[in-house]
Amino acid sequence: MFFGAVFIALIAGVIGWSMRSRHMPASEQAMTDPSVELQVPASTAPARNVRMPSPFLQNRMLGINQPLLNKGAGISQAVAKGRKKLQMQYDSEPVNAAWAAHKQAALAAANDAPQISQLGAKPLAFDSTCRSSICMIGADFATPNAAQDWFTMYSLVAGPEMSRAAVQRSNNPDGTVHLQIYGFASPSSH
Repeated sequence: MFFGAVFIALIAGVIGWSMRSRHMPASEQAMTDPSVELQVPASTAPARNVRMPSPFLQNRMLGINQPLLNKGAGISQAVAKGRKKLQMQYDSEPVNAAWAAHKQAALAAANDAPQISQLGAKPLAFDSTCRSSICMIGADFATPNAAQDWFTMYSLVAGPEMSRAAVQRSNNPDGTVHLQIYGFASPSSH
């Protein structure tokens, strides 16, 4: 008996909702039902039916994505700021010849690691120049995938040589990919 009453109430609710939707103006219906198809005026878009989410859902979707967009922008800004700081320090730093030679040899050895060869991610060109605590590493690659694979593996292999690093990717005029890394390592890390 109880289940029969629940079933009847459920059916009555569905019928009531259905009838309410049919008698509501399209603009009001769109605000409550995200699946309503609205005709977009020809002045703003091609004449065709477009599925529009309700304004509530549109605002809700923007609200959900906004923190991710803000966080992504904040991370990009922090990376750019860190890279600029390392670059400025590199540009103004005097050269410690003994430390620089040792560090450049260690960075070149990391580039020659067998893991990088196994990945097929050897750079077309590699160079490193060190000062007193900062090194600048440049490497060119045939493809973006090779650059990404190399950077991932190089970061692991050369990790003990640099406590902080910032990378920037650009495209060379010939279509190859260039990675430029500024890496910090204290002079005592021989």
